[in-house]
Amino acid sequence: MARTPSEFIIHMLFDGGHREQVRFSTIQDFQKWYSGELMPKVNSDEMIKVPLPDVNPGEYMVIRPSRLVAIRVEPQFSSSVGGPWAGLRAELCMLAHVVTTPPRNRTLQPCIAA
Repeated sequence: MARTPSEFIIHMLFDGGHREQVRFSTIQDFQKWYSGELMPKVNSDEMIKVPLPDVNPGEYMVIRPSRLVAIRVEPQFSSSVGGPWAGLRAELCMLAHVVTTPPRNRTLQPCIAA
């Protein structure tokens, strides 16, 4: 039986190394934004709006599509949290983040990557 993701985390990497992540509830929502908003202006320096969940009303994010270097789509399964390796995975992720992040930008946040 195939599992269905409960949400999708979209990791965006910008030139200069800045990273942002946005959550979409379905892959279709992401595809609609990607093909309708991002791709038509992929080489543009004009700002476009990135949809954010309604967790914080009034909050929004805009990006310059020409500065976007990479996108990673990560499905999240509500049952994927936990298991025998969950703690180790979070610790390794934090270690990797500390090692690869410049000192002034370091934070000890566990990443969600599997």
